[in-house]
Amino acid sequence: MARSMAGKMTMLGAAMLFSMLAALCAYTLSDRYIDRLPNHHGYYLVPVVNQVHSQPKKRPRHSILVLVDGLRRSDALTMSSLARLRAAGQCRSTYSGALTISRPVYTVISSGVEADRTGARNNDETRPVRVESIW
Repeated sequence: MARSMAGKMTMLGAAMLFSMLAALCAYTLSDRYIDRLPNHHGYYLVPVVNQVHSQPKKRPRHSILVLVDGLRRSDALTMSSLARLRAAGQCRSTYSGALTISRPVYTVISSGVEADRTGARNNDETRPVRVESIW
């Protein structure tokens, strides 16, 4: 009986030590990992010649872009205020993937360039991105 109790205590101590080491590793990696993400030169930027051979359509006199950060499409469809906006103009939704971070998503919307090509990786970086944008 005493032997099994000592074995249980050893296992408990080992589990606690492993948990503390795992938590320390997770904190260390997460604290330093974000610095590796903001490569605003972009990983896949390629030069593109912008040639449009058709006449541009007449633009509206006024345009308003409303971005609601963090609003899920399923929730937006139940809102009467958005139903009124949809009736008076256009409402669009985007698919951003599993991880949605504001600045990279805004860069996609304002530039039309895919997220992995914009160079925007997180909200911490404040330098301008190297893609053409409406901002």
